[in-house]
Amino acid sequence: MKKFIYILIGVVVLAGIVFVIVAPARGSGPGKYDAFATCIAKSGATFYGAFWCPHCQAEKARFGSSAHLLPYVECSNPDGQGQNQTCNDKKIQSYPTWEFSKSITLESPEAPHKCLSANESTICQNAFRPDMDAWVVGSIGVGSNNAPVQNATSTKWTFSPPSRIYGDIPLELLSEVSACQLPQ
Repeated sequence: MKKFIYILIGVVVLAGIVFVIVAPARGSGPGKYDAFATCIAKSGATFYGAFWCPHCQAEKARFGSSAHLLPYVECSNPDGQGQNQTCNDKKIQSYPTWEFSKSITLESPEAPHKCLSANESTICQNAFRPDMDAWVVGSIGVGSNNAPVQNATSTKWTFSPPSRIYGDIPLELLSEVSACQLPQ
């Protein structure tokens, strides 16, 4: 019995040594986008998605090992059928949806187009909501309760909070609208 205990202790010690040596080599340190994802979370933004949504998975993949720091809210029921009450209450209807508690500013040489129906375009279809006006800014769908305001002598348009952006959002755009610095 003593021999078995010594062997067991030896195996545990050996496993601990291997873990200490291998774990740092696997990149257990901070992720490239940790500060960026943390800043987005602190900005008051919320990322609504569903585990089965390929666009949501792509959005998370852009953040790599830092994705766990995103202010992510899972909207799907565990069986993938239907949506949970949290997202129903927020009237989330498409994924991914980013909601911002602060004003957001987007750049476009053309004035944003207000969608009058969901049938106007794919962007209008994705952005159209019963509780918000839908706007198209370049290739981005935006939901807002107020018309955008053009910044003086520029091609930037500001939407007052709460505002939402729908669809695949490049990291550069998330950096702009959240005022968080994207790492080099």
